[in-house]
Amino acid sequence: MKLNIAEYFLILIHHPEKARNLADGNVLNAGLIGSIFLDLSLNENIIIEDDRLIVKSVQTRLPKVHKEILDKISISPKTRKPKVWISRFSQRAGKPKRGIQEDLEKKGIIDIEDKRFLFIPYKQTRLVNNNVRDDLIKEMR
Repeated sequence: MKLNIAEYFLILIHHPEKARNLADGNVLNAGLIGSIFLDLSLNENIIIEDDRLIVKSVQTRLPKVHKEILDKISISPKTRKPKVWISRFSQRAGKPKRGIQEDLEKKGIIDIEDKRFLFIPYKQTRLVNNNVRDDLIKEMR
C-alpha cells in the first residue's frame, strides 16, 4: 500500500488504542503542513532558493489536499519563507487534516465516527489496523 508522508505523519501521531492523537494543537497542525510540504518537495513541485519557497510545477499526482495548498502558494504574488507558509496554513489545518483522514479511511487504516457533545458535532478517528502503525515504526527504527 502506497502512502505519502502526510498520511504516515497522521498514522504515527495517532494513539494506537485510543481514539485520539498523541499531540494536539500547534504541533499537529504545523507537523501536518510540514509533511505536506515535504511531499510536494519530493514530488519536485516546490523548491527552496535563497530561503524562499518557490513553486516549480503546479501539476502533481498527489492527493487533492496537496494540490489545493500548492495552488494557494502559486497564486501568491510574493515568494515567502517556508516558516511563513507553515504558520499561515497551520491556522487553518482542519480541512487538509480531514481530507487526509478521509483518504486513510478509504484505504481501511482508520475509522471516522460522527459524534455529538450536546449540540456540537465532531469527528472521532480510531486506528482500525494497528499493524500498519507498528510496521511503520519498525521500518523507521
